[in-house]
Amino acid sequence: MSIACNGKSHCIIPATNRVFGDPCSGTRKYLGVTYTCVPSFIMQRKYVCQNRMLSLRCPNGRKLSVGYAAFGRRSSSICSTQTSMQIAPCRSSKTASSIVRARCNGKTSCSLPASVSVFGNPCPGISKYLKVLAQCKYQEFLV
Repeated sequence: MSIACNGKSHCIIPATNRVFGDPCSGTRKYLGVTYTCVPSFIMQRKYVCQNRMLSLRCPNGRKLSVGYAAFGRRSSSICSTQTSMQIAPCRSSKTASSIVRARCNGKTSCSLPASVSVFGNPCPGISKYLKVLAQCKYQEFLV
């Protein structure tokens, strides 16, 4: 069971003699399974400096799910430049999360520029960066 199911969001194993053998010939049997679901979707944090391209990619058929995004400057140590030293906390007046979600959610990969043309210019004269929290999930289908 563990070889067939560990690391998956779901699995189907037929409870048959072909799969598990026949320890009691001629007797009806049942299969009992104890399992624990563990979080397999770890939120990834990514920073992209202004005028660079954000690229997100999920492996193995997983789909992107963006939890949060912000464009602006909250730290002088991320994407450091001469103009990042004049730190004044700022974030895009446009909703960065909704922009990134619209372009990326449900896809296996996406890319978009971390630019003022996409996210607005919340602090003119100060270099900005895009911060994204995203995870890769299996697309779940209900049957």
